[in-house]
Amino acid sequence: MPRKTITATVTAAVTALALAGGLTGAAQPHDSPTKRVAAKAPASHTPVQGGDVLVPRYESRTATATCPAGTEPSGGGGVSNTHGMFITGSAADGNTWATSFANYNPQTHVAAAYVICSTLPHVRVTSEKVFLPSTPPRTNSARAVCPEQHVTSGGGYRTDQPDMAVMSFTPGTSTWFVRGVNQASSSGAMAAFVLCSTAPHNVHTGDDVLLGPGGYGWARAMCPAGRVASGGGGRGAYSGDNFYTMLNSSRPTPDGRGWEVHGHNTSDDLTRGLVAQVVCTPQ
Repeated sequence: MPRKTITATVTAAVTALALAGGLTGAAQPHDSPTKRVAAKAPASHTPVQGGDVLVPRYESRTATATCPAGTEPSGGGGVSNTHGMFITGSAADGNTWATSFANYNPQTHVAAAYVICSTLPHVRVTSEKVFLPSTPPRTNSARAVCPEQHVTSGGGYRTDQPDMAVMSFTPGTSTWFVRGVNQASSSGAMAAFVLCSTAPHNVHTGDDVLLGPGGYGWARAMCPAGRVASGGGGRGAYSGDNFYTMLNSSRPTPDGRGWEVHGHNTSDDLTRGLVAQVVCTPQ
């Protein structure tokens, strides 16, 4: 269904970029999902990219990526080919990782899901739902917690409507934290989702990347030598007002040894930060 309600500040920023030529032509802020070429990834945790999904203007769609038989998701994410399309949900469903996107652009754009497939067993935990208000600051947070003697391998979040964009979905040692922002005219629900393992995993944080007013860019976190990515995420700056750094993409690096996120600073006068985090496990 067409989107009926979109936060005016986000729509105005994206439309202004489109009119300036920022969302069309060859110079896209993301590589097209179809052009992503994966390097040789470690066999223990293998990134899999799903097929491209067209997301019509001002609408939402879900992209999926599926693990082969004998493996299961340890983490996942997704990628869009423009900064005006935001992640609105990302979690495992059986052997498949599903990532939803809301397109705030006046043109159709492309998205794809990623899943990291592992032979290790995982426990899945979804937090209790929290509600996001439809009035400023329109945000709330949730945290999913692993059982005792388990640590985080990856995670994401689930929502009950397509206008719940994400500012942060990040790993802790045995938790997964998510902060969402409601772009709709009515309140909605959100829950954090975490995949848990008894194998050793550690979280590594990349450098803070500063995004100028209306700016967008990539942040990356890498595993140390001898370790590979089992999942990852990132966080955008949040200061309690109605302008945020929201995430467009969250995916493994081509070699499977890091994680990268793409964010869009929707403020028109403040510089904000973007940070990637990766969960690493022995190769």
